[in-house]
Amino acid sequence: MLTFEALNAKHGDSLIVRWGRGDATHVALIDGGPSGVWTGTLRPRLLALAGNGTSARLALVAVSHIDADHIDGVLRLLNEMRDAHDARLESPWRIDRLWHNAPEPGMPAAGARAGAAAAVSQSIKQGREVRDLAGLLGLAGNPPLGGVVTAGLRADVEGMSIVVVGPRPAELAAQWARWQRSDAQATAAAYSDANVFNQASIVLLLAYDGVTMLLTGDARGDHILAGLAEAGRLDGGRLHVTLMKVPHHGSSANVTPEFFEAVTADHYVVSANGTHGHPHPDVLDWIARSRRGESFTVHLTNPMPSFHRRDSDDGFGIRVRAADQPGVRVVLHDEGGPSA
Repeated sequence: MLTFEALNAKHGDSLIVRWGRGDATHVALIDGGPSGVWTGTLRPRLLALAGNGTSARLALVAVSHIDADHIDGVLRLLNEMRDAHDARLESPWRIDRLWHNAPEPGMPAAGARAGAAAAVSQSIKQGREVRDLAGLLGLAGNPPLGGVVTAGLRADVEGMSIVVVGPRPAELAAQWARWQRSDAQATAAAYSDANVFNQASIVLLLAYDGVTMLLTGDARGDHILAGLAEAGRLDGGRLHVTLMKVPHHGSSANVTPEFFEAVTADHYVVSANGTHGHPHPDVLDWIARSRRGESFTVHLTNPMPSFHRRDSDDGFGIRVRAADQPGVRVVLHDEGGPSA
């Protein structure tokens, strides 16, 4: 069994992967969405997946990067564990592995750009809180990777093979340095997202029983392609995966038509609600062009008028989260084999 679920995380990401056989099932959480998602959607969903257990076990919790629309729910999860720890009560949650790249010690609370200072200061503060709570709860060190989570690292998590595609070590160091100098500027129209936190996103390539998933955070497509190339995952410059979480909520600043030509998927998942113009309608056109009439599905966590249903002759479908459901769920593998 293998399922992927993108919860209704408003303008952010909160992704749940569930896999295993029989009663031996495992849950991974990648990002926790912005304020309100933990209480309204994520916490109830995790409890539902836990069944009647006294503690909900999460085989892996990962924070792709420290922006509030990805980290807030994870921070609230860790705070609940801390509160139980302080009160000497059994925690409602059990985390086996926590992966994150917190701000490095000594990093300034904000850069010189006054307009961005408040948001950046809050993001760095939240990142430091995750780092400190990880230490308190015995979850420090990004086990079994050890140290900073960067491209080239690999792990097996309960039978799930995981390759870290990004960020690359030099890339991550450069982004933090650029932020400290406050000179993070776009240099070209393509791949123009200059947000240093987005560029430092942890990108994961997951594989289980022949099914592959590319989880991209808010990373830029050129960085993703470079990481895939270094990992030896591009065959003739191309990779096909079963499922791709479209980078940065479908922003056109993070991808290009060439990116979708290089990385194709059977399922494209977009987590967004229209905030900041995400997803951009051009992104759907780029995806459709890359498949040239082949069959695939685009999954949306919220209705997007700009992502209107296309002519059926285009060969793909658009599936939107039902209003009464916590997320859009894709069944990738059942006990009998892969299915959609």
